[in-house]
Amino acid sequence: MTAASDGARRGCVTIKEFRAVKQRMSIRKVRRVFGTTGHRIFAPRTPGTARYSTRDYRTCARPKRGALTVDFLNGRLMDKFILWTRTKRDSARCVTNREFRRVRKGMRPRRVHRIFDTAGGFVDGFAGGYARGYERCRGKHVVITYVARGRKYVPRVYDKRFTYIPRR
Repeated sequence: MTAASDGARRGCVTIKEFRAVKQRMSIRKVRRVFGTTGHRIFAPRTPGTARYSTRDYRTCARPKRGALTVDFLNGRLMDKFILWTRTKRDSARCVTNREFRRVRKGMRPRRVHRIFDTAGGFVDGFAGGYARGYERCRGKHVVITYVARGRKYVPRVYDKRFTYIPRR
């Protein structure tokens, strides 16, 4: 039995399956490769605009634990994130106040995702930057705005705030 089919049988995603999904794949194809539907964690309501959604998938525990999220735009894979850790998550799929306070201006997105234990979901894009939304353990959502500037044009935290993001 291969590692890919073994992961599908258990309802978790392996490293091999994560590498197999590519940009512009449909949600149905991603579901077939992963062998699970995952959990929709983010889908903002913005009438008259493109439809974004983010799905969270459970990762297989070996060799490491991880947080895996996939962003879809109009039903096609737009972006995928995976964070491998050697320990269990301290807060599953949500941001605590302590984690929120640890995020500082100038941090890169990958570091923020490691602190939050999730990659959140795409909220809005604009010239030179974008915003990602993260579920909070209590109350409103957390929105982090990333702006890319400087010589290397690497996105970094520009602003962070609590806000309400309507669900579908």
